[in-house]
Amino acid sequence: MSEEAREVKIAVYQEVCRSYHAVDDFRAKLLGFLPLASGGIFLLLGDTLVDPAKKIAVQQYLGAIGIFGFMITLGLLAYEIRGTQRCAALLKLGRRLEDSLGVIGQFKYRPSDIGLKIAPSFLGIRLSVTLASRIIYSSTLAAWLFVALIGKPFGWWVAIGVFLFFFIISQTIYFVIGHGLDALDDKYQ
Repeated sequence: MSEEAREVKIAVYQEVCRSYHAVDDFRAKLLGFLPLASGGIFLLLGDTLVDPAKKIAVQQYLGAIGIFGFMITLGLLAYEIRGTQRCAALLKLGRRLEDSLGVIGQFKYRPSDIGLKIAPSFLGIRLSVTLASRIIYSSTLAAWLFVALIGKPFGWWVAIGVFLFFFIISQTIYFVIGHGLDALDDKYQ
């Protein structure tokens, strides 16, 4: 490889590093902010739901508040999944560039998510950043729907079902993202 080509690859590698860290940093901030913001609203609602006089005044708005929070969280989940796709693609590109440049870098030599399995292997659930994301988003979606259904006898069951549904769906999506990028990686090798 010519010196000029190597310099171009190094510049591309540096940009891949910056892009990866920017996307990863934003995802981490969002993942931390979501439960904090939702929890703050739930704390504000908590006092209102305990005091019977306040509860009557707010009861008519809980459905709208819960659906609004649910929809915002769903939108953020879609954004998180897109961020995961971008991070995974940048990881693959970073590995290829490190191989091409013959360097030991942050993409090829990184801790694996497979160290701590917390469920049977066929479920594909491992202790990882995406597991944290799945738990936080699924829990927040379930909590918002629970708020929308406060006072309904089936509210708890619907919230539990929503948690399980979104946890399984997001597990499937992350699985597809990983395998789709593996196929993409195979195509360009």
